[in-house]
Amino acid sequence: MDGTIGKLKGFEVKRNGELQLIKIFQASVFEAFLKETTLEECYNHVATIADYWLDMLYSH
Repeated sequence: MDGTIGKLKGFEVKRNGELQLIKIFQASVFEAFLKETTLEECYNHVATIADYWLDMLYSH
């Protein structure tokens, strides 16, 4: 991992059928921000969620 943020164009998301996965990811990240009380807790929880999704994407 190189620490950069990748971007997908709308047509790439639709073409690859990844829109639903992105929506689920966004919902879980948003929920993590709402659950925690401090910024550090938020970032740690979101990092855990992001790691889960990265592992899932790399394993398929």
